Order: sequence, then C-alpha cells, then structure tokens
Amino acid sequence: MWSCGRRPERSRASNDRPSVPQFRTEPDGRRTRPRRPEQRLRQAIADFRRIAHGVYPVLLKEAGLRLALRALGEERPVIVQAAPGRRYPDATESSVYLFVARISAAGPTSVVINDDGGQLSTRVTANGHPRDLLDLTDRMKTLGGDIRSPTLEMKSSPH
Repeated sequence: MWSCGRRPERSRASNDRPSVPQFRTEPDGRRTRPRRPEQRLRQAIADFRRIAHGVYPVLLKEAGLRLALRALGEERPVIVQAAPGRRYPDATESSVYLFVARISAAGPTSVVINDDGGQLSTRVTANGHPRDLLDLTDRMKTLGGDIRSPTLEMKSSPH
C-alpha cells in the first residue's frame, strides 16, 4: 500500500545507520547478546561448509581426498590415521568421502585408507550407529566395490 505522507526522519545522532541490536532472540525465545564478529564468521563458515558438504565439497575436487577428510575433521570428530595423497577418479573420491561423512555423523570416527595399487580400502571405526547406508552400498556396487557392515569397510577400484 502506498502512502502520500512524509517519510519518518532519522536522527542525525545515528549517522543514518540502523542501530545494532543489543540483544537477539534465539529460536527458543531466549534473549542473548550478539556474538563477536569472529564467532559469527566462524559459524557462518561452518554453516556454509555443512551445506556444501551435502552437495560436493570443493576441497575434494581441488585438493583431493586426504585434505577434504582432514577438513571434515575440523567440523566433526574425525581422525584420519592414514590416507594416500594421490588423486583418484571423482566418483571414487566422492564415494569414499560420502562414506566417511555419513558414518562420522554418528559420532567420533577413525579413518584408515589404504591403496594396494589395485584396490582402495577404507576402514572406518565410529562410536555410534550410522544411519542407513543402502544408497552408498548401491553406489559402491556401481563402481565395482562393496561395503561390508559390521566392519564398516569399503573396497573399490582406484581407477
């Protein structure tokens, strides 16, 4: 709806900038002070990474599996004990990454990835129960590998 009246005037004391709220209301109704800029920035980066990881981590594409898994460990309790530094086909790297990410959502996780030249083996130990891995099992079969539950081991061809 349009109005022909005058616009409300701003106080010159505010330097024509909107005021910064002294408190903010949380979803549960609590009122808290705004976080410091560094904390807000870190939270924004973590939120962005969480969204991006669900799609396809850029770091995986640019730097490879080892560095992408270490970055995952910055947000979740993931310890990468061993991971080859060489690059693998996109489908293999993304499958291994998704496997580790899915399992690590269940709790603290340890990862060992070995490449014997003919097969890439990923052993994941997690405290907790991962949610359904059926889609990952199908994905691995398509790539010529498999997931063996209770050991949570994934094997695939590196090429």
